[in-house]
Amino acid sequence: MTYDEILDLFSAPNRHQLFNTQEDLDTSLLDKVDNYIVIGDCGVFPVFGVKSSIDRGDVLIDVSMSDGCDLGSLIFTKGRIVGEFSLLSLQEFFAYLVDVPSSEFAKEEYTISKDYFITSPNLADKYIKCFYKSAPIWGGYTHYAAPEIIEAKVRVVTAIEGIVTPSDYHVEAFSRYIHALNPLERYLRLYHCIELLFDAITVLRIKKLSNDIRELSEILSDHETTEMGRLLTISKKFIYNSEGLASSFRALSSHEVMAEKIFQNHSKKGNPIPPDGDAKKWRNLIDALKADNFTEGEWRAVKFLGAKDNYSLMVAKLASYWIYRVRCSIAHSRIGEYILEDQDQQFVIDFAEPMLLEFCNQIFTSQELNDLLI
Repeated sequence: MTYDEILDLFSAPNRHQLFNTQEDLDTSLLDKVDNYIVIGDCGVFPVFGVKSSIDRGDVLIDVSMSDGCDLGSLIFTKGRIVGEFSLLSLQEFFAYLVDVPSSEFAKEEYTISKDYFITSPNLADKYIKCFYKSAPIWGGYTHYAAPEIIEAKVRVVTAIEGIVTPSDYHVEAFSRYIHALNPLERYLRLYHCIELLFDAITVLRIKKLSNDIRELSEILSDHETTEMGRLLTISKKFIYNSEGLASSFRALSSHEVMAEKIFQNHSKKGNPIPPDGDAKKWRNLIDALKADNFTEGEWRAVKFLGAKDNYSLMVAKLASYWIYRVRCSIAHSRIGEYILEDQDQQFVIDFAEPMLLEFCNQIFTSQELNDLLI
């Protein structure tokens, strides 16, 4: 209920009969602190998530401050069915009052929707100022609701034959990708499937060596030290359908502003379209993708590719750079990086994840990789 609804309830003529089972309840003590309800001088704060390692076996966990004084209790009420509120403890009753809609109050079998943190008396203000935001760190729970998960609905599934799993680690990594809870996490887990190939490919190539020592020199020269370099090496060796990969770029044009922020405004080493280069090149590419143009001939016609530019190499460079920059924008939180947040999910859903999936599909079905595994 809202503050006003509880106030009306506490002011009702029959309030003493209604709450006679809650002997310690003082209906005159009702207040608000920063839009949160305070009942009986105790702050009642909804909890939207609790870390899985927290033991929910007990009804509550008492929380104390560093000086040993009581701060309050984390009450595990989510999913609890309340048949008769007179049987609730005072703290549980506070949680019930805040949770239940006014139309459901005192009716049979209401299911409480959330857990709650109930402060000790006269500590609601201190809790907000000193502990509310940091609860996930010291307490393993949060007062912030999980962001809405946006998903593209898939209605057609096509089985792809010939995908190889180079190791048991890849089998596990593919499954972790499916179990990810949101698009940003899912992207990182899919990227891990590629990351697992970086050293594995070098090892597999060494195992295939003949007696010609020059082959080892070539392998070691291909073993890049940077992730961006390794992605490009993998792309050049195992991507066999450049046009198919380029077709996965099309959705970029629907997120032009976001793409420019990540790839151009926060440009890094390895950008095949550096912002300090030909200013028209980025614009030409966006216009081509908007027109659904991604073939070599189409890119040359709009002057995105010059006479000496190699189409397959450009596709490999774009994919490697974009895949890595999105990965860094999700994984890193530091100056110089564009930080992808929950509200940026649509960019990942529409563009980044489909591009990475096409990249993975081609690599893990490539004959080159299959030959290394034989």
